[in-house]
Amino acid sequence: MIIKDLYMQHFGKFHDRHIRLDRGMNIIYGDNEAGKSTMTSFIEAMFFGTERARGKAARKDMYSRYQPWEGGRNYEGRMTVEDNGETFRLSRNFYKEDPSFSVEHMQSGKKVSLADERIDDLFDGLTRPNFKNTLCIGQLSGRPDSQYGLSLQAQMANAAKTSTTGVDLKGALEYLKKERRQYDSKAIKDRLQAIDDQLNGTVPLMDPEEYDRQHARLEQQIKDNEARIREARQSGKTARKKDQKQRMEAIRLLEENNYLAEEYQRKKARYNALGKKASRGDYQTLQRQWREARDTYNQSYDKLSRRNGRDLAILFSVMMFGLLILMVFFFLKNSTIYRIGACLVFAAVLIGCALLLMTGRGQLKRRTRKAREAMEQYQEQMEEGMAGQGQARERETLRQELIRLKEKYDAIQEPLQEYMDIYGEDLSLIDEEEDGEDVLEPLNREREELIRKKEQLNARKEWADRAEADRMALEEEASVLQEKMAENEEQSGIIEECAEIIRSLSEDIHGDFGQELNQWVSGIFNRMTGGKYPSVRVDEQLGIQVDDGHQFVDIDLLSQGTKDQLYLSLRLAMVHLLFGGKPMPVILDDTFASFDDSRMAETLHWLGNETGLQVIILTCHHREAAALDEMGMDYHYVEL
Repeated sequence: MIIKDLYMQHFGKFHDRHIRLDRGMNIIYGDNEAGKSTMTSFIEAMFFGTERARGKAARKDMYSRYQPWEGGRNYEGRMTVEDNGETFRLSRNFYKEDPSFSVEHMQSGKKVSLADERIDDLFDGLTRPNFKNTLCIGQLSGRPDSQYGLSLQAQMANAAKTSTTGVDLKGALEYLKKERRQYDSKAIKDRLQAIDDQLNGTVPLMDPEEYDRQHARLEQQIKDNEARIREARQSGKTARKKDQKQRMEAIRLLEENNYLAEEYQRKKARYNALGKKASRGDYQTLQRQWREARDTYNQSYDKLSRRNGRDLAILFSVMMFGLLILMVFFFLKNSTIYRIGACLVFAAVLIGCALLLMTGRGQLKRRTRKAREAMEQYQEQMEEGMAGQGQARERETLRQELIRLKEKYDAIQEPLQEYMDIYGEDLSLIDEEEDGEDVLEPLNREREELIRKKEQLNARKEWADRAEADRMALEEEASVLQEKMAENEEQSGIIEECAEIIRSLSEDIHGDFGQELNQWVSGIFNRMTGGKYPSVRVDEQLGIQVDDGHQFVDIDLLSQGTKDQLYLSLRLAMVHLLFGGKPMPVILDDTFASFDDSRMAETLHWLGNETGLQVIILTCHHREAAALDEMGMDYHYVEL
């Protein structure tokens, strides 16, 4: 199979970019960041699709890394390949919302149906692991995956026997490894240890018979306490009734005492008030004094009325005389200061005169007010004197009532004092529900303490029952876990036996084709190095040792350039063995970075003249093309 052309319609940085490839040698030149790695990934994606990751890794997976720079839903391309004289065109749309893949047979124009888009159904042996480990070779990544050796052995064994790739030793070992993890007993052992710690740490449980004895004893004590409380309440009932009756009588006497005292004081005050009114002075004297006060008031009032008119006349005369003098002064004196001074003097004289008049008038008003008040006082005394003559009979009645109230008050003092000596000031009625609490309080406290002990005992019993249930559950869980651990150990042993069989099978398979692989690697490496290393030995995990003519040397002791040549030889040998010597495209992405010019020239010469492979060299240097030109070898050149 060879690749004839690439059409990167929308892929990464490429847009509508068409690249044609030839058989034999192809040089794809481009500076750094020109898109060489993008082109390699495009070839892989066209064969196998874009790899997708989950979670945070999805931001850097193959799909995300090569989404078209111009964005949009267009994320697609085409590739034409030729195999055994037949031409096929592969078309893919990578866009996750509308993915598609089709293969068209160019000679017939028919679509080729592939189950699950498996390209290896069309091109035998072309799987993603084979592509990455054999056909695609990058700088400093020439060493195949060590675990890939198992897959290679299985494929070689199947190819030799059944022409299929049904056996997958690596997958089988990975499956057994995964299955063995399911039977890992570490978590079970940890849980068993935790259960053992819990069982050893639990306190001794309560004896059921001891619980019954304590519970019965507390129940009997509570019943005895309740009986004593009932007896105490019954014995105090009669005494409380008698005491209650006496308290009611004492309260009645006290209320009557208070009523008589209040009534006596009220009527005594009325009696005294009537006595004062009746003892006032002679009515004739009061009448004479009233007339004298009336005459004084009338005289003062007349003087005050006349004084109002006279004061206004005096004040008006002073004001007019002052204004006349002020006008004369204004005509005689033109100075502003003198005029202002004259105005101030006039105002002062006028204010002083007004104050003087107001003072005299105020004194006269005070004499008038005092005369009026005296007249009103004598008037009120005259009216009271007239009323006192009719209230003498009421005063006598009040005196008789006061005598009767005093007799009643004195009669209840002796029995009231007896009750006061017994109860003191506390004469309130007693609530029957609260009465006797001083007697019942110790019994109630005893009952509460007994109930608390009973509740504590029940709580301990409940906790003990739960602890016993937990202990039984833990023991049952431990029994189940022990059975599970025994089963896991048995299954783990079976899985280990199967894995050992597969590893033995791997060694047997390697023994079948390992000699052929060693011969091919040795031959290719010998040609690349000009016969410096006669033979190479490859183990079943693709570990490599080189014969330097004296001993086999581990590959890690060789120079980087020699190691890259050796890894390239191993990959090319695997290409030959996997694909049966058919022409296949081999992609070398800056593979010769560590090669010196001589080794690179030898390698290019061997690749172009002896392998029959389609070689696609992606490089940022011109020395590969220069070496081919110097050797006179044909090649197809593309510049990105």
